[in-house]
Amino acid sequence: MDVIERNKEYFDSVAATYDTKPQAIELARRLSSLFRKVYSFDEDSTEVLDYACGTGLISQHLTVYAKSVTGVDISAGMVERYNERVQNQGLEPEDMRAICIDPDDDLREFEAKFDVAVCAASYHHFPSIGETTRKLARTLKPGGVLMVADLVKVEGAEDLYPEHGDASLVCHHGGIAEADIRRTFEEAGLLEPHYSVHDIAAKRKGQPVEFFLMTGRKA
Repeated sequence: MDVIERNKEYFDSVAATYDTKPQAIELARRLSSLFRKVYSFDEDSTEVLDYACGTGLISQHLTVYAKSVTGVDISAGMVERYNERVQNQGLEPEDMRAICIDPDDDLREFEAKFDVAVCAASYHHFPSIGETTRKLARTLKPGGVLMVADLVKVEGAEDLYPEHGDASLVCHHGGIAEADIRRTFEEAGLLEPHYSVHDIAAKRKGQPVEFFLMTGRKA
């Protein structure tokens, strides 16, 4: 079983309870707040892609400020939970919905559809962050913005995700280095790449961790 299949299996198994975890809820609140500080969302016009959306913790915070939010994820369990929450809260699918995609999906169906694409605390799971960045850049309208938030690379922090057991779900142990994420944005043709580090009072296994925010704009 490859890393992608292991991720699908794991996140399917935790989907029913994932959005009840206080740490996950608080991290989503802080990261979505960071996204809103950097990008000027407009509730009448902004169309958002939430990539690797999980159960929709980030989407829930952004939908109030956007015209629509589309979540995509490879975990059918996460997507089902996402859409259940949308229905339970009385939201319309055209305002907020999630779609389960194949891991090899190149997102062509979403080409030039979104004003902003976000990906929160998920890049460290992806075997190729370069391929992922190129796919996400493809979904942006001209002038659209990609925002990626993830762990700042820290050497010796390979065990920050004990809930993953043997850590076989994580492709980039300890986080992602600034040089690597910058290179992926540049190779994807994104303009005005900007990297910043944020202390959002997050912890893993009792250790404080910092998150970076990388942004870039499509020509």
